[in-house]
Amino acid sequence: MVLKPRKMSRIRIIGSDTVKDKVVAAMHDFGIIQLEGISGDIKELLELGKTDEKNRKIQEALQKFRGYENALPKLHITGRRVFSSLDGLLQEAETVQVEPKIWIMKREEEDLDSDIKLIEKRLGIINQMTGFSYDMRILNGENIVSFLVKTADVEEFKSVLSNEIPDARVIYVEEEHCIVSVPKSSEHLIGKLATTAGLEINQIPDMSGLPSTYREELEKKLKLNKSRLAGVHMEQLQMSEKFLERIVQIREQLEIELRKSEISEKLSSTKSSFVMEGWMPDDSISKLSERMDEICKGKVVITKTESDEVPPTMLFNPRRIRLFEFFIRFYSLPQETEFDPTLIFALVFPIFFGLMVGDVGYGVIILLVSIWLNHRILHPPRVSHIPKKISKFVLMIMGPNALRTLARALIPGSIIAIAFGILFNSLFGFNIPYLPSILPNNTNTPVVIVYLPTLLVMSGYIGLGMVSLGLILGFIGERNLNENKRAMGKIGWLMIAWGVALFGLDMLHSHYNLLSYGYIGVAIAGLLIVTVAEGAKGAMELPSIISHVLSYTRIVGILLSSVILAYVVDSVFEGSTSSLAMMIFGGFILILGQIFNLAIAVFEPGIQGARLIYVEFFSKFYRGNGKAFAPFSTKRNYTVKQYEFTRGKEE
Repeated sequence: MVLKPRKMSRIRIIGSDTVKDKVVAAMHDFGIIQLEGISGDIKELLELGKTDEKNRKIQEALQKFRGYENALPKLHITGRRVFSSLDGLLQEAETVQVEPKIWIMKREEEDLDSDIKLIEKRLGIINQMTGFSYDMRILNGENIVSFLVKTADVEEFKSVLSNEIPDARVIYVEEEHCIVSVPKSSEHLIGKLATTAGLEINQIPDMSGLPSTYREELEKKLKLNKSRLAGVHMEQLQMSEKFLERIVQIREQLEIELRKSEISEKLSSTKSSFVMEGWMPDDSISKLSERMDEICKGKVVITKTESDEVPPTMLFNPRRIRLFEFFIRFYSLPQETEFDPTLIFALVFPIFFGLMVGDVGYGVIILLVSIWLNHRILHPPRVSHIPKKISKFVLMIMGPNALRTLARALIPGSIIAIAFGILFNSLFGFNIPYLPSILPNNTNTPVVIVYLPTLLVMSGYIGLGMVSLGLILGFIGERNLNENKRAMGKIGWLMIAWGVALFGLDMLHSHYNLLSYGYIGVAIAGLLIVTVAEGAKGAMELPSIISHVLSYTRIVGILLSSVILAYVVDSVFEGSTSSLAMMIFGGFILILGQIFNLAIAVFEPGIQGARLIYVEFFSKFYRGNGKAFAPFSTKRNYTVKQYEFTRGKEE
């Protein structure tokens, strides 16, 4: 159910050795069991399986098909295929006749690529020797080697060269390039000199004839090689169109079969039976028993087993809430016995974010950027106009999937920000045209500043509500674990929070009466309960419960800082209309200030909104440190499952 991870149970599957492969295949396709080692006394009666010939054949075939896939051009594959047996898969693999042609084409492609790079390098050197009018054979010989050096000051280079390598000669100069010939015995010195002076240096390869004639020959050869390479690519593409779909389907199924084979080898067994254990959702056990009876004709028995191990955690949330599981996993997964706070995070975080932004303009920009980012990650363009340094920096912080999750999570928050912006009559800090103002006397002072005391009190109530909810969840959680003393401690903290908060409100409004002292009594009673339940050390945490409630006033603090910055920037712009120069200056300040404020509106509400939930809320009930449920399964892109968990009968 929502607010609780799925209940997990450890099961033991015992079956006849004749159906072991079927059971392994079915459990892999079902994807509902996390396999574990055999526990209890039964493991002493069993022995581990051994590597067989089947595993070796799968590995050999898989290695070949991975090579085929890497050697062929990539195509968009949409077809999916089902393989009913390993023998049929291996027979199908043998029918894919692409050798040796695929390797001949690959080798030819590599040779042509190498030749083209060599020719292009030589052309690059010759293009810097257009004025050289001698046979290039003189540049290299048995005792001499030549280099093309790029330098901004050739004369200075000549001077340095004569001091460092006296027997070197500059034999050709053209603009910022020169040719230096040195004896082979001094070849290492020219490289050292170039490194020390920070010069670009290239060794001139063995070439013959005049540069202009040799360049024409190279250009003809380059054109021919590129034409031949295009022909090879066309042949590879044709082979891809003919074979690639089958290749990737077989490769994927071979990977799955290899994993199943490795699991089969690790299963404990006797001469005629096998045993498998693992964790799975408790509410799926009866259905699993029915399906395995259908598949194995009664040759498998499934039972629950007792275990002292902490079960893995499998979160169970509605589809639209599921994306917020990312933030819970980022913090720490709950254990099976705890509450799953994903739903609460999904409801509260967008409200906190939207309230801290509180502006129509910023909300619209964040909304549009989030929608664009989500679409771009799903449909990346062939050519990106975003600078590579920026995209690399962003992807270094978080991967594409995490970035897309964050973008989707900001969409509801940005919509709420637009709603609060309308309430606060704020569009990039300006009043929204034609929107009736809720301010007294239609003053130009921002709504947030005028109603600041009210907003601060409201944020205090939000803090009190969140801390109270956390303590109530903590009380329920401790009761479920039969930790009655710790549960009473949560009640004590709840009494302290409410007693201090209500007394503080009376002080704020100067309403002192007998009930006010009753609030103090409630807080003192709560402190006594905490002292009994958690000891004096627990009671020393009294300031933290008050600070956690007051910490929620940062919601208004961040909103206020954004409003004031926008108000100041807008005021500078509105006051700079006296001259054209001042208008330009004011416009520059407006744009720069709004961009800076927008950056704050993205990062600060996001970070502080999550922090308020992680620290002030989770600390009241959340232990975490759960281990994620890792089912025995493989994601399929090109193949179809042989067994479906929900289907009544196999075809």
